[in-house]
Amino acid sequence: MSKLKRNGQNARERRASPRVPAKEVIPQGTARLATGQEVELVNINLNGALLIRSIVALTPGSIVQMKLDLPGSSTYFGGRIRRCRITNIKQTRIQYEAAVIPDDNLPLPLFAKVRKFLANNPSFASLSLQEIDSEIEAIPQAAS
Repeated sequence: MSKLKRNGQNARERRASPRVPAKEVIPQGTARLATGQEVELVNINLNGALLIRSIVALTPGSIVQMKLDLPGSSTYFGGRIRRCRITNIKQTRIQYEAAVIPDDNLPLPLFAKVRKFLANNPSFASLSLQEIDSEIEAIPQAAS
């Protein structure tokens, strides 16, 4: 799916990839850290980054395991926290925003939903659908 290498050189390309509002793609989807803490998916980058909101601070460079519940399926994946910052402070509650870079690629069910959304909403895509399709062809076929 993503042909970008995981190094500092690809940061510009990853940021240039379309970001899709998570609520547009998976309105009933939920995400949890392996600790059980629910997090809010803010947006999804086609090249693999997820932006999440949490009430838990996540240390940049740390490894996280997540469970993503989509209508009709659940998927687990691991990733690294790329960055984390405070986005809101209300009385005694602090809200954080963190970028998660999956270890491999976006889980296939999520990638498929993002791709479908981009096909139906071309104003979000800076990549052509042909480029997205070539990314899909590069995904190894999942065992049934």
